[in-house]
This record gives sequence, structure tokens and C-alpha cells, in this order.
Amino acid sequence: MQVSVMGPAIVDVLASPVSRDVFEKGTYPLKSIRLSYGGNALNESVVLGKFGVETELISKVGADESGRHIIEYADRSGVSVTHIARDSNLDTGINVVLVDDRGERFFLTDPNSSLRKLSIDDLLPYVDGLANIVCFPCMFTSSLLGISEMTKLFKAIKADGDRMLILDMTTAKNNETIDDMKELFSYVDIFMPNEKELKSISGGIGTDEAAKKLLSYGVKNIIVKCGSSDTRVYSAEKDFSVPTYEGAKLIDSTGAGDCFGAGLIYGLVNGFDLKEAVRFGNATASCAIESVGATDGITTVDKPMERYNNMIGSL
Repeated sequence: MQVSVMGPAIVDVLASPVSRDVFEKGTYPLKSIRLSYGGNALNESVVLGKFGVETELISKVGADESGRHIIEYADRSGVSVTHIARDSNLDTGINVVLVDDRGERFFLTDPNSSLRKLSIDDLLPYVDGLANIVCFPCMFTSSLLGISEMTKLFKAIKADGDRMLILDMTTAKNNETIDDMKELFSYVDIFMPNEKELKSISGGIGTDEAAKKLLSYGVKNIIVKCGSSDTRVYSAEKDFSVPTYEGAKLIDSTGAGDCFGAGLIYGLVNGFDLKEAVRFGNATASCAIESVGATDGITTVDKPMERYNNMIGSL
């Protein structure tokens, strides 16, 4: 494998466009209600598979129909599914995703499903065989993966000094802070939160100040996703911004950050420097937001590559 991705794989029920009127009416007609697939790790690994990167997904689903469909979907997308466990004591995670008329999304989740029950025991046994690039895109998704568990896992991953560890996150559930995670961050090569997520763990300090603190705690590179604004990159050597792709039509932002991560990793696998990998990540995310569903807007590497080349040509 070229890339190992660890984290959740679930089913999404996508409903759009939804307004707050839905809670005042007995029946609410929508333009679209459909089943799709989601979970940070599944989204990222599927896009990498579609891009031709040899990728494995390490995850857990229930021993039910939803879990079977997820495994079949990942396999069809070119992802190695050997290390997706099926737990007969769990229901596979299903999220209801409400998308408003601006493309923003809101989630209804089941805290007792596989989404919230991924543990270090589901991941640690596979550490010795991991690829040289390991992505953990789901910090704070599972209540069983707290700071101490993640620190233990990351230390084991980085015991092989040649491995690159890439970390992403969702919203902190228990008011965790950068200071609480000081030891954990010392193992991270690339940390890529969005602007809101970084603010939530930094006590509301500015992005620049938060990035400096992370660098002082040992993170090698911080990439801050800022939606339609330029992506900001910080390292010990230099800071810079990378513009997003202009002209993309926002329909559904679900999975945009995961697709950005997949594009970034594709660039790194193919020898791009960090700035160009971020640029390719932005091109990939621009394709994702133009369709309903986390990864439905991406079929091959061709369209993201065309947009990447257009971005290069406009410099």
C-alpha cells in the first residue's frame, strides 16, 4: 500500500435543500433525498482509490446490510478492505445529513453506532504493516479514542521514523484544547483542521497564533482550510497561502475537507512539494462541492487535474 487511512465508514442519508420550516410542517417536500456513503476515512480512501493510489482502509462496521454495502463500495472504488472489521454487536453508523440552500450541512448521528465506537484495539494491531503515509482524518469522532488513546496510537505509528502521519479533525466534543494535546501533536507531520475547528481547540486565539503554538509543540506543518478563502499553510521554515479554485458552484459541502485531504495526499504520493499538493487538494475539493454527496462529484483524477493545471496556468 502507498497510503493507510484509519477511521470511520458510514452510510449517509442526504436531504436537500432543507430549511428550518421542516420542524413546523408535517410533510416537507425536497428536491433530493438519497442514500450515499460517508465517514472521514471512507471518503478520503475512496477518492484516493479513484485516483489510482494504492490505499487501504482500516475501520469497523456492523455485521449488517449497511456494513456489507460499505465494504462493497470501497472495494469497487479500488480500496483494500481487508482490515475493515464487522462487529455483530454494533449497528453500522448512519448519518442523516440536512443540506440547506447554501450548501451547508447539519448532521443527525447515532452515538451507539459504529461511527462512535471505533477504538484503539481496532487500529493498533495493524500498525506494523502500515504504509509510509498514514492518515487519521477523524480526531474526536469516536468517544473511545480520547487523547491518551490517540497519543498511544500515534506513538506506535511513528515508531517507524520513515512514516508520515497526517491528522485531521472534527469538532472537539469535550472542550479539548491544544495544550491538552501537546504530547499527541509531537508525532504529527501534517495537521489540517478547518478554521472553525482550529478556533475551537485554541481558545479563540487567532489562526496565526494557534499555528505558532502547534509548531512549538512539534507539528511539522499546519494546513488551515478556510472554505472559499485561501488555504493557509504554516511550517517552521515559512508560511504561505494557496488560493482556492475559482468558479466552482457550491451545491453540497459534505466531504469537501476529506476530498481536499485526498487531493493533498495524491500530490505528496506523486512528488509534489507541499504548496503544490495543497493546490491539488483545493482543486479536488472544488469538484466535490459541485455534487450532492461526499465523493459523488469525483470519478477519476482527470477533472481535478484539469482544474489544478488551470490554476497553475493562471499564475
